[in-house]
Amino acid sequence: MIINREGSEVYMHAIHNPYYSEDGEVIGAVVIARDVTEVLSTERALEQSRNDFKKTIKLSPDIICVTSFDDGEIFEVNKAFCKASGWSKEEAIGRTTTELNFFSPESRENYINTIIKDGGINGEELLVNRKNGESAYLLMSCFIIDLFGQKQLLTIARDITERKQSEILLELENKCRQIESSTDDFNQALTEIIREIEATSEFLIGSIAILDDSGKHIINSIAPGLSKDYLKAIEGLSIGEGIGSCGTAAYRQEMVIVSDIQNDVLWKDYRGLAKKYDFSACWSIPIKSKRQKVIGTFACYYKQPQSPSSFELMLINRVAKLIGTIVEEKINDEKLKVSREKFRMLYDDTPSMFFSLDQDGTIISVNQFGARHLGYEVADLIGNNVLKIICDEDKQKAKDKLMECFSNTDAMERWEIRKLHQDGHEIRVRETANVVDTIDKQEVFIVCEDISENYLLSQKLEYQASHDALTGLINRREFESRLNRVIQEESIRIPGHAFCYLDLDNFKIINDTCGHLAGDAMLKQLSELLNTSVRSRDTLARLGGDEFGILMENCSLKQAQGVALKIISIVDDFRFIWKDNKFSVGVSIGLVPIDETGGNVTDILSAADTACYAAKEAGRNRVHVFTPDDDELEERRGEMQWVARINQALEEDMFCLFYQDVIPVKTSAQQEGRRFELLVRIRTHDGGYIMPGAFFPSAERYNLSTKIDQWVIKSALNWLSTNNAVLEQVESCAINISGHSLGDDNFLEFCVAKIIENKVPANKLCFEITETAAISNLASARDFISELKSRGCSFALDDFGSGLSSFGYLKNLPVDYIKIDGVFIRDLMTDPFDNEMVTAINKLGHVMNIKTIAEFVENEETLKILNEMGVDFAQGFGIGKPKPIELFMSDKQ
Repeated sequence: MIINREGSEVYMHAIHNPYYSEDGEVIGAVVIARDVTEVLSTERALEQSRNDFKKTIKLSPDIICVTSFDDGEIFEVNKAFCKASGWSKEEAIGRTTTELNFFSPESRENYINTIIKDGGINGEELLVNRKNGESAYLLMSCFIIDLFGQKQLLTIARDITERKQSEILLELENKCRQIESSTDDFNQALTEIIREIEATSEFLIGSIAILDDSGKHIINSIAPGLSKDYLKAIEGLSIGEGIGSCGTAAYRQEMVIVSDIQNDVLWKDYRGLAKKYDFSACWSIPIKSKRQKVIGTFACYYKQPQSPSSFELMLINRVAKLIGTIVEEKINDEKLKVSREKFRMLYDDTPSMFFSLDQDGTIISVNQFGARHLGYEVADLIGNNVLKIICDEDKQKAKDKLMECFSNTDAMERWEIRKLHQDGHEIRVRETANVVDTIDKQEVFIVCEDISENYLLSQKLEYQASHDALTGLINRREFESRLNRVIQEESIRIPGHAFCYLDLDNFKIINDTCGHLAGDAMLKQLSELLNTSVRSRDTLARLGGDEFGILMENCSLKQAQGVALKIISIVDDFRFIWKDNKFSVGVSIGLVPIDETGGNVTDILSAADTACYAAKEAGRNRVHVFTPDDDELEERRGEMQWVARINQALEEDMFCLFYQDVIPVKTSAQQEGRRFELLVRIRTHDGGYIMPGAFFPSAERYNLSTKIDQWVIKSALNWLSTNNAVLEQVESCAINISGHSLGDDNFLEFCVAKIIENKVPANKLCFEITETAAISNLASARDFISELKSRGCSFALDDFGSGLSSFGYLKNLPVDYIKIDGVFIRDLMTDPFDNEMVTAINKLGHVMNIKTIAEFVENEETLKILNEMGVDFAQGFGIGKPKPIELFMSDKQ
């Protein structure tokens, strides 16, 4: 580190070399230094950003969990998560939430689908399982974030178990009061209670069994979650010791907890019945009348061994009492007082704000926590209008929501609103409200949760979710959302809208020359420049890599072209300086007008990409306007459709192999086995086949030919290795290799690995490469051929004669066969030039010890001429048409 003349610190990377005199003495040193201040600053900023993120998670009082979007693997958790789940940080990280049984795979899949659909989850209640098997309730928000280059899910939650349990108890009491005063069917009333109880746990199945007048036999069971056959099996069962959980509980007149049915003596005679219906645990408690007579039992079934939590024990006892009350239509006054007192304690001390309001908004009651959280005592608020503690901007919203509650008394309403603390600062809360009936009127009961910290964090995360981290521009997801909004407008107003798709030219040079750090710096500079070039009402976004998009609303096509040309000029004048290097870039732009015929977001993006490609094809650094009747774009779009179809065929294994025989031209020639060439096709759903001439040009243009070649190699060698009868008949199996594969080192390794893996004799394999591919990749072709020939494979040069320099290049390629281009074979009988050309190729091949194969031989006359010329082998429809390889053994050559 040094201090420059302005007094600033400058970090240098220096190399020192001694300087010697003629006598060999060191008389000085040469120092070469490079300024690395900016690099160190960037690295420190990145490290600080990571540390800040981890600190935010660590210090947050809320539950925070960062998981992989793809499989749910846990990346980071905080103390609040460990406390809520019971799992330590070391136990959690590296495992998935479903492995921890935090919630089921189905629940995760549902939440992932919701996140994909809506862009995130904000304030949703979720039932989860702790490590000890107990259930817990979380209030959860979840968003997709880009964390250090990886797609992650950030989940922020708050443990609302105590509040939820209070609500459950309150809801059950309210439900029971409503049922008690209603004239509904008795069984239906009990069914409703059971469904309320089952909602408290993901795995609980509730059951109410009613005894006969003698109290000794079960005569009626209400259990919507149990099989009718199971209920029928226990109907009429006598109570007694060892009669399962319910029979024993009714007999003992006390709660019976069986945590593991298969290992509990009380279920000795009924284990088979439980196993048949997949029950592993059953807790039961007697239902008693006001005179303490057992009139039935309430049971909780589980499909895994399980013991009740303290809350579940409390819930079971409370349910039994409530049910007994309903059946007897009377409540014990003393027990009711105790219940109310317990509820009052829970009501006051639960860390949520509870309010009861009348229809005018007057506060009838508020719990102590709620009042103190707002800076008041309970007495300060009761009797005042709730608007006293609502921000001015939200007062009308509060009035409207209160009116909605009393207009729809059966619904549970939820909303967010800003309340005022006594000292004047705002508290953002989420409120859940429903109307309850009291003795003389209706009240609305509101549960309020302070979400101020969550809101600030969610705002920050929402910004990050919609903006590109590098440039600060709108990201692709948000851009597509805005584009969709424009497309969904009922009518496109004059002058309409337009979309520009920008793809930088020569950007890769910067990354390759100076690294990605320089590339990122250039993108940031160019983004700022582009931002000043578009109209203030336009949306500029980074769509990915070096691709940008501009959504121009209320913009004519002519205006959009003007903006696009201006951008090309600005980018052309832009110079990026990185250390001692100066770079210039260009930009190709695809411009798409957005009108009633434009289609959906995918159609618009596809059209823009197609137009941008056309701009690149035309020489780059220009604008191409998309029009539906543009032949060039239509051809490009057709090729792109083939790309999708090829990928689909690869994924769905729709490719198949055909074979075509190759025979010696001389009838007297002897060969040890069959020679044939393998040909690839795509199967169609109607039983037809698509020839390679239709799809292979697109495959080569869009770099898919190597994937097809790999499929062919893999399938061909697997066919040969798993069919010994086929392999025994083969003298030479020819397989085509495309030009792209020829220059791919990984493909060569793939071929070698597959030959070794399948144990196919290499001398039975002949690889065919086209003359044009070999010439354009001469060095790669030579290396490819040499490596596989050293292992025993042979090679054929396909379509020979089609290139202008065939004879000159032939001596540089160590091939075993020349396949004479069929263009010279078709008219062999009538065209003297073709006759001479085939004669010359055949003689040249034989001079070089290379055998010749004539393609497109369609009749006996042609075969006779080839015999006279001395051509070695022939292939074509006159010899045999291509057939599916499944017919190979049944086909007699």
